[in-house]
Amino acid sequence: MIFNNFLGLTATDADPKMAKAYILPIPYERTTSYLKGTANAPKAILEASKELETFDIATPCQDPYLASNGIYTCPPLKISQPSFVEFCDYLQHYLTEILAQQKFPILLGGEHTLSYGAFLSCRTLYPDCSFLHLDAHTDLRDIYEGTAYSHACVLRRICELKPRPPIVACGVRSLPREDYVYIIEEDLKVFFYEKTGLPTLGQILENLSYNVYISIDLDCLDPAIMPAVGTPEPHGLSW
Repeated sequence: MIFNNFLGLTATDADPKMAKAYILPIPYERTTSYLKGTANAPKAILEASKELETFDIATPCQDPYLASNGIYTCPPLKISQPSFVEFCDYLQHYLTEILAQQKFPILLGGEHTLSYGAFLSCRTLYPDCSFLHLDAHTDLRDIYEGTAYSHACVLRRICELKPRPPIVACGVRSLPREDYVYIIEEDLKVFFYEKTGLPTLGQILENLSYNVYISIDLDCLDPAIMPAVGTPEPHGLSW
């Protein structure tokens, strides 16, 4: 096994030329406002992944990743840009090159803010791309702690894109009043966990386009399952 590869895959099963799926570790952390450490997450996830069994009960199939010719794990993205705008531009170009090769990227953050640059890249190649936001929070603040590019503002920035992409938010359990007002004024599709629980797959898909960017903030899960997040909230989704 190669320690830094997802699942500890061998070089043969992690060949960048053959693999369709690309794991992108992005240790970006600049605006985390409560519990720190999101920059350490990509490395921790990769280290833990080698303990997973590679037999899939649902299929049932041994080594299902071979159906995509393996999984390539990219080197961690170097975070040296002095501003978020420069980082965002760098990430956008980096991801666009991967998408242009018809690869399927899976980003490991890092704080939620990186979703903005990643989505811009997907939207460049797939103009109809919609945004599925799985999160305990709405992240719709205009400004938070002095910046418009906080983890608490990322969905607001995506909403401001022209034309606005189809957006669905699920698992939301905490938000400020300003976000609630914005949701009503802008007629955003938000499934509040306390009101609706988990919507059906049909309810989600009917509000999205064919191509979908899926953003998963792990605080969408119940903290009994996933306590190691920056801003945990009671209740939440289960596996």
